[in-house]
Amino acid sequence: MKNNIIEPKYANGTIFPEIETWSKAVSSVVYKLVTPRFTETDFPEISTTKAREAYIERSTKSHGDLGELKKETHTLLIELEPQMSLLDAWLETRGEVIDINDFIIFPILRSLSIVDELSFSTNISHYMARIAEAAKINLLFDQAK
Repeated sequence: MKNNIIEPKYANGTIFPEIETWSKAVSSVVYKLVTPRFTETDFPEISTTKAREAYIERSTKSHGDLGELKKETHTLLIELEPQMSLLDAWLETRGEVIDINDFIIFPILRSLSIVDELSFSTNISHYMARIAEAAKINLLFDQAK
């Protein structure tokens, strides 16, 4: 409560250390996989030529040649696979609860849904569909590249 104003609470719980570790472990690979694909999407944020060019320029400065990154997809997916297995096992023991950890996990998985070559386990796919429905946020499979 700040200045007698009650702030809404959107998620309960604490961030599990294994989820924090997982998100840090996958972040670099995820950025390398999704950034080149994001530049080819129909996102409203980059719908104008100028906005798309600025996004591509900024992304290239941060991550390197986007075409080269896309060529590395197979290698990056191999690098990501053990981490996805860890997440799959964690989700299996978790149940249907929605908490603060989903604010970390779901955006990463949603972003990865734009990677056409990535197959998700049944468990992770069910999780993604359940959270997408609860949050009323579409996954990116229809824009996968």
